[in-house]
Amino acid sequence: WFGQGGYFSNAISYQKKFGMAKVWLAYSPEESHPQDALSNAGHAGAKGDLMASLVFNIPNGQVGVAYAKDNNATGTTGPAGEKNTKVFGKYSFGTSTVLAQYEQSKSDVATDYKVYFVGYQLKLPSMNKLAVQLGQTKLDSGANPKTGYAAIGMFHNFSKKTSIFAVYRKTSPDGANDQKAFSVGLREKF
Repeated sequence: WFGQGGYFSNAISYQKKFGMAKVWLAYSPEESHPQDALSNAGHAGAKGDLMASLVFNIPNGQVGVAYAKDNNATGTTGPAGEKNTKVFGKYSFGTSTVLAQYEQSKSDVATDYKVYFVGYQLKLPSMNKLAVQLGQTKLDSGANPKTGYAAIGMFHNFSKKTSIFAVYRKTSPDGANDQKAFSVGLREKF
């Protein structure tokens, strides 16, 4: 999908830190051509494509906003365009960290949607961590206009390079059966 932090080719990018703020901009000045979709696997930039973010580092956390515009000013067939906006933040206190995010996507041809997310992480003794997440996606149309999400996970670090985790997730779409998943894994950093 086309969004902030995503990739598109033939772009000019600028990144700069200003004290506690960090700005990132990417813009595509190039006209796209029909063969671009084949040669770049659909990641070709089109004139007017734009991605931008502004992040502020605050004491014990950060807040930010990101924006992406898929202009599709190609003169060819395909989606007419999409705009994505994201507002996010993170704050740590003691052994706790709270994360929150709001996303909105508007499209000229597809369903618009909004995503709400909040997470909590707690550092526990003996190199353990507990994470709890809640979220909701709301579509402007469709058979399942609202989907709820909840997850809980436990992480244990054997060392700085080796850790294990166990995570349970439940997704609940309106008008459909709940989807549940349980995952256990081992992670090794090289």
